[in-house]
Amino acid sequence: MARQQEQKDIWSADLYGEKSRVVDCRLLDQETDLTAANFDKVFSNATLHWILRDPETRSNAIKGCFEALKPGGLLVSESGALGNVAEVHSVIISGLVTQGIPVEKARQAPPWWFPSQQAIKELIEGAGFNWIKGEVQLRQITLTENEKGGVEGWIRLFGEPFLGLLPITEVQDAAVKHAVDILEAVGRQQYDGSFTVNYVRLRFVT
Repeated sequence: MARQQEQKDIWSADLYGEKSRVVDCRLLDQETDLTAANFDKVFSNATLHWILRDPETRSNAIKGCFEALKPGGLLVSESGALGNVAEVHSVIISGLVTQGIPVEKARQAPPWWFPSQQAIKELIEGAGFNWIKGEVQLRQITLTENEKGGVEGWIRLFGEPFLGLLPITEVQDAAVKHAVDILEAVGRQQYDGSFTVNYVRLRFVT
């Protein structure tokens, strides 16, 4: 599951249950004790698209992973790929624009970077890794239907950085309603009425 904005930049290292660390993973290469080639594997699940959001620190994060590994160690990851939740992404931007946010500003608000396989491969190899294999998969996800779930819950949770551009709760609510009203027409499965979104996942081993 993707992490919230405030959680996106942390790394937790569990050394055989003996100790753990929380650091800013955007600058992982500056954690000299963690990047001393002591690890056999680095594993990331649904976090790199948050950590790599800022272009200026992408290489720091991947370089840190490379330097944390022993020779022959593996980096294994799954995260969002190009086109991930594109329909939700689009209607959130549309909702912001209806509330007066310039489209150029709205387009800069996403807290994620969803790269193509080629883009992540170039970044990984640029840090010194040897690309072993990768794949991109479309996965349709059914959202929960509890009180704070569904597409509205998804937008309010993961789209919070978008909504932060709007000054008051009433305006935020109007933008969310706009997004939900549009998605209701495209995300419902006809046979049971459940709501799905299109996750595009990128997996790789280096």
